[in-house]
Amino acid sequence: MTIKLYYCAAMIIVLTRASNHQSISLVRQLASSGEGEVWETSLDGCLAKIYHNPTPERIEKLKAMLANPPVDPMLSYKHISIAWPQDLLKDVGGNYVGFLMPAIRGSKELSSIYNPKLRKRNAPGFNWYYLHTTALNIAWIVQAIHKKGYVLGDLKLQNILVNDRALVAVIDTDSFQVRDSKTGKVYRCTVGSEGFTPVELLGKDFSVIEQTEIHDRFRLAVLIHYLLFGYHPFSGEWTGSGESPEQTELIRKGFWYGGQNSLIRPSQTTIPLDIVHPEIKRCFLKCFNDGHSAPHLRPSAEDWHNALEVAVNELTVCGRVDSHYYNRNYGKCYWCERTAKLGVEIFPSVSGAVKVPVATDFSKKPVFKESDDFKSYMKAKYPKIYTDKEKSHDPDNPDNPHLILGMINLYIATIMGIITLICLFSGIFVGTLVFGILAIVSGKIAKNKFGI
Repeated sequence: MTIKLYYCAAMIIVLTRASNHQSISLVRQLASSGEGEVWETSLDGCLAKIYHNPTPERIEKLKAMLANPPVDPMLSYKHISIAWPQDLLKDVGGNYVGFLMPAIRGSKELSSIYNPKLRKRNAPGFNWYYLHTTALNIAWIVQAIHKKGYVLGDLKLQNILVNDRALVAVIDTDSFQVRDSKTGKVYRCTVGSEGFTPVELLGKDFSVIEQTEIHDRFRLAVLIHYLLFGYHPFSGEWTGSGESPEQTELIRKGFWYGGQNSLIRPSQTTIPLDIVHPEIKRCFLKCFNDGHSAPHLRPSAEDWHNALEVAVNELTVCGRVDSHYYNRNYGKCYWCERTAKLGVEIFPSVSGAVKVPVATDFSKKPVFKESDDFKSYMKAKYPKIYTDKEKSHDPDNPDNPHLILGMINLYIATIMGIITLICLFSGIFVGTLVFGILAIVSGKIAKNKFGI
């Protein structure tokens, strides 16, 4: 059955929620693809995806997803990080036509953040710390999805949204590979994206392949590399004969700029792999070197989460440019060196940057609640991120030089005030004494003058 929705100013399409028969109006079409249309609805905070061809298999897949949603790791931040189906939608004839999902507001595609030029225009305050945090949050979300047995399949830049606090959200979740927890039936992910397909799936028909989270591991590593470096890991200067092969062929052969026998080498503008934390570098090497021939050796989402958590804790702010963050183990600010060498600043200083909530292990109880003071949370959770520069502006920090200077000034002012009061009272006393003496002397002179 093919569904076509015709919309005009005089007509409003009304659908019904399958769970409670609530009427939902389609207000405005936001996007359209070969698969279906996305609409703004009359229900606040909800969008509708309407399929062109809502096959029974699509509907059964959605039912399996509704029955077994993943735990959203961002709930403690009052943020929706997984745009999971919320309900099925029916038309006036009682036919399933699509589903209801949460709207992710105030966010941009990851593709507008990782690229330095686009980042300057779309999110100028996003520095390397924010990008690390974004990567950490993505790994955290993928970990939660994998824990429920789902495979993202088409994990790519366009399917991840991020806001100005580095909180992310995964969209297009109905394309995931889903295993029905009751029947065991697998609804496959039939789509993939160039540059995010692991070597073992290149050229394969996704509609007949049951994927695993091991395939997602490659995609996740590529995403994280995009965020931290600004480009695909299988790119660089070609050193072989002839023209450089297509990216898919480079992935097939395992040619990336960090490989030992690779025909791709870093270019003049390539950001060195050594600037990231050793744990992150280890994950990249295991994924793209060891994982090329042995996919199971690729780091899992949990491995990435742990490595990024360590890396975030080891980031420190540059003493010269407050928008520069670098890995403490590297020992110096690479971004200052790069700017001096190439004359291009990719992390310009921006005033009024927002504090970034950092992900924690979703398997544990949240350590940051809505009522908590965020500064206290950050100090407790990531003490090394709480840099000397940040401490120097903290009025609650006893080592704050501004606070110490203020206290010294207060002490000096107090002492000067006391001295002033002493002088004032002394002056009054001395003045009174002198006035009294003069009065007595004047009296005696007057007595002598008048012969009294």
